[in-house]
Amino acid sequence: QSQTCEKHLENADAYIRKGNYAAAIESYTAAIKLDPQSAYVYTNRGIAYLNTNQIDLAIQDFTQVIHLDPKDKNAYGLRGIAYRSKNEYGLSLKDLDMDISLDPKDASSLYYRSLLHYSMGEYEKAASDCKILMTLSPDNGDFYFDLIGPLIRLRRLEEAWDVYKKFKES
Repeated sequence: QSQTCEKHLENADAYIRKGNYAAAIESYTAAIKLDPQSAYVYTNRGIAYLNTNQIDLAIQDFTQVIHLDPKDKNAYGLRGIAYRSKNEYGLSLKDLDMDISLDPKDASSLYYRSLLHYSMGEYEKAASDCKILMTLSPDNGDFYFDLIGPLIRLRRLEEAWDVYKKFKES
């Protein structure tokens, strides 16, 4: 049974590499039938669902991962991204906050949370997340660039100009 499950996972991974998400979902589903306690399989199928814009099914899979492993930070981050794509900002923020509480240096979730704050008009919080990202990855010019928008919205134009100059240097 475990060999069959592994074979389904190998097939699913091959389909993902080819961009055939529908076939990957079928293989992951077959693997889940053989091993319904595998958080790994639910996570990967959830990502495949995200890639096919089946957001509700992705959320279900990430929720199952959290049920199986409440400390799986990636499941919270991925579910937060899925909720954001549905404009369910409150649920998205809750999940991204949980991911970051489990791993305060998770740049991906900090980035998505900064975008979420910006979308919600919470420019100070967006700027704060961008500044944290800049300390985590000082060579990543994208984080400098992403800080400029919230600073302009906050009418902190001189600070935005200084950040822009740093962005141009990176």
